[in-house]
Amino acid sequence: MIDDAVRIGKEFKAQAVLGIGGGSPIDTAKAVAALLPVDKNANARELFMERKPPQSSLPVISINTTHGQEPKLIDTMLRRFMREIIR
Repeated sequence: MIDDAVRIGKEFKAQAVLGIGGGSPIDTAKAVAALLPVDKNANARELFMERKPPQSSLPVISINTTHGQEPKLIDTMLRRFMREIIR
């Protein structure tokens, strides 16, 4: 999943990574953001197996939707956020 997102992000020339969800989606977004600036064809396994901190990362925008938050509030926040991005 991470490697697929990195491939798509490179094709798209992403300038930031948006993570929406709980812990796993946010951690996935952070990994993608760390791999996108890498010039070589590094993959997630190499990033974590080498245990070297990345030298750079794209910005990560995290929207936490963990249990206990009001679903209607989350929906409203996401709609407002997406309207701002599209402008």
